Amino acid sequence: MRKLIICFFLAFALLITQFIILEFFVIQPKSTYATGSHFFIDTFGGSLYVSSSSPKLLHDTIAQNSSGEGDRIYLEDQFSITSTSSFTIYLPIVINNQLPPSKIYWTNWVSGGPHEILQANLDGSGIKKITSGLSSVDGIAVDTKGGKIYWVDHWINKIQRANLDGSGVEDLVTTGLFIPRDIALDVDKSKMYWVDSGTGKVQRANLDGSEVEDLVTGLVQPISIALDIAAGKMYWTVDIREKIQRANLDGSEIEDLIIGIDDVNYPAGIAVDEYGDKIYWVDYGVDQVRRANLDGSEIEDLVTTGLSSPAHIVLHVSAGKMYWTDAGTDKIQRANLDGSEVEDLVVGGGPAGIDLGF
Repeated sequence: MRKLIICFFLAFALLITQFIILEFFVIQPKSTYATGSHFFIDTFGGSLYVSSSSPKLLHDTIAQNSSGEGDRIYLEDQFSITSTSSFTIYLPIVINNQLPPSKIYWTNWVSGGPHEILQANLDGSGIKKITSGLSSVDGIAVDTKGGKIYWVDHWINKIQRANLDGSGVEDLVTTGLFIPRDIALDVDKSKMYWVDSGTGKVQRANLDGSEVEDLVTGLVQPISIALDIAAGKMYWTVDIREKIQRANLDGSEIEDLIIGIDDVNYPAGIAVDEYGDKIYWVDYGVDQVRRANLDGSEIEDLVTTGLSSPAHIVLHVSAGKMYWTDAGTDKIQRANLDGSEVEDLVVGGGPAGIDLGF
């Protein structure tokens, strides 16, 4: 009987080790590690914890980047190290339940036909149609954790969603819209945010479309929206008034960050790098990709050639990359976050909204 019990536990332990291995990663001591500090991990899967009497979760997902190397892991809040010895992080690694490769998702305007949502690998290969027969889709947001894609349709004035494979299309918000342009998600709070050029509003609702709220009203053609969840802020572009603005997530404390044709012409898609403290946007008035500090200071022109009506932008901060769509060149392109090494990923079609997912 004892041998049977021992054999059972040995078999169980072997089975467990096929799925989880406990690795150790050492951080050198420093008085304080601030929010946004990062470390390189040479493997992926699982969760990142600091060793202590009560382990602190630092990041709940670890994924490979496009080159197959470990991602940079960012701290979600501040912690201190006072020990003079090295500091150990415990990393459970999932072996047989690996995260799938990273993907680009985008809305595609088909000339003379129904619009569609497509998917590809981060290098633009492996293009796959997710769903078709849509009216006039624009901004898109991917909830990988929930297995959903969300988009706005400014022809039929709806917010819709579907499974990541395109099945199970649902109407979420069908009233009170008039030219919705872009959408962003706060998955942890089960909220979606969008801008509507026709109504001049920033609004939000639950992810199922219930409890719609007006957050900001009286805007003139807001185009795009991005969230900085950690800081409790949302950013949006207003192309006619040549503005980039921000407010708290409840719509309070509205600020003008960048105003005027010298600094911003016709800003369209916007994205936030909450770890690098930067906002990025595409400007179809001057056909450029630009960035600035979160307060709008220190504007930089990153990509200044080869663009013609850039539309939307998304960041892959951990890989040091930005991706954007261009309605004039019919391209999806990417570059380093400083604008160097521009690449054509997808050529043809009519790419509009863009997001990344796994």
